[in-house]
Amino acid sequence: MESILQLKKGEIHLNEEEVVILDNAKKLRIMSLVNSVLFIIMSVLFYLKELKGESYMVWLWGVIGLAHIGILVNKIFFMTTDSVLFLNEINAVKRHPIRDEILYVFTKGSRKKRCINAEPSMIENLKNYFKEKGISVK
Repeated sequence: MESILQLKKGEIHLNEEEVVILDNAKKLRIMSLVNSVLFIIMSVLFYLKELKGESYMVWLWGVIGLAHIGILVNKIFFMTTDSVLFLNEINAVKRHPIRDEILYVFTKGSRKKRCINAEPSMIENLKNYFKEKGISVK
């Protein structure tokens, strides 16, 4: 039996052996990667410019650049935008600690996670679905 849940921008198809997520995650990931690369370039340029002069802003551009390097590494190596997730590949499901409308789906082995952005009521439906399938939900 297949059920369909509507997201803010997209939908989720829940089957017996897979979860199909149709949303704009790939576009958001590309936008985030481009944003991080631009901030890293800008931080390096301003950092080098501030090193020549006497300024207190040198440390700030270094911190901004390092933060965006961390975001870039996280998005490339630890996040996935796969639209089809098989239930036997899902290790755990965890709610975002601050925002109720974000749910992380962790896959087995690769430690990659898929972010689902939905209404809080839909998040509860997804959590119940994963509990029924025997997947740990936190």
